[in-house]
Amino acid sequence: MKYHIHCHALVTFGGLSKSGEWCYPKRKAKLAKYTSINATYKTYFLKGLKSLYKRGKIDYHMSYADIENLVVTKRGVVHNTPPTIDTNILENYLARYINRVAISKSKVRYLKSHRKVSICYNDYKNQESGKAAPKAYKKLDPLVFINQFLQHVLPPYFQKTRRYGLHASPTKKKYAQQISDTIKRNGHTVRTVLQIINQLIKAKPYECAPCQSDQYEMAIISSDRAWIHNNIKGLKCRAPPKPCAIEYLKPNGV
Repeated sequence: MKYHIHCHALVTFGGLSKSGEWCYPKRKAKLAKYTSINATYKTYFLKGLKSLYKRGKIDYHMSYADIENLVVTKRGVVHNTPPTIDTNILENYLARYINRVAISKSKVRYLKSHRKVSICYNDYKNQESGKAAPKAYKKLDPLVFINQFLQHVLPPYFQKTRRYGLHASPTKKKYAQQISDTIKRNGHTVRTVLQIINQLIKAKPYECAPCQSDQYEMAIISSDRAWIHNNIKGLKCRAPPKPCAIEYLKPNGV
C-alpha cells in the first residue's frame, strides 16, 4: 500500500527475425543478464524522461540535469522471473493487476469496535527459504487507508494497459501468418510438458483408464513415516522377534 510508482510487463520470450523465423534468446531460463536488464531499463527510462522535459510535459522543482546527476550512480532494479508456457499462470498474473486496484477486497476488513481498517498482507521480511510468506496484519485509520488506496488509482483518461511489438494489433495482424501455431494463444497452445512431448514425437499422452481423460497434474509426494500411525486407529507396533539358538551340523554328521 505504500506509494511506489512502478509498472509490470509481460515480455515475449523471443521474436521474429528478418527472414520471418522465430528466434529464442541465447539463455534458456531468462532473457538476459540481470545487470544488463537493469542498465537497459534505466537508459530508456532516462531517455524518455529527457524527452518529456524538452517538450515541456513535466513541471518539476528539479531540472533534468539535476535528476540525471542524482541517479547516475544508482542502479535500476528490474525484478524478472523465468519464462513460462502455461497460459493459465499468465492469465492469473494479468488478472491481479488489470481487474483490481492496490489490494483485493478479501484482504481488507473494517474493525467497527476499534474504528480501524485491518489489512492482511504477505510478510516477506520474515519469509523462510522454501516456504510461503507468513500472513501479517496492519491497522490503519480509515482516512489514512483511503488516502493510501487513492494513491494507487490512476489519473482520469490514463491508459492502464498498453501493447507493444508483436502484441500490438497492427503488428499482430501483419505477422500473424509467420508465427507458429504452437506459440499462438489459441486452442493448440502448448500448456503442459506432456503436450510439448506430444507435439515433438506425435505420441498420445497418458490417459486415465476409467474416464479416458488426460487432464491431470503430477506432484511429488514425500514419504511420511508417521502417516500409518496418524490414519490407522488401533495400530500397535510389534517388537522384532527374539533371537533363538540355531544348531549347525558339522561335516559327516558330527
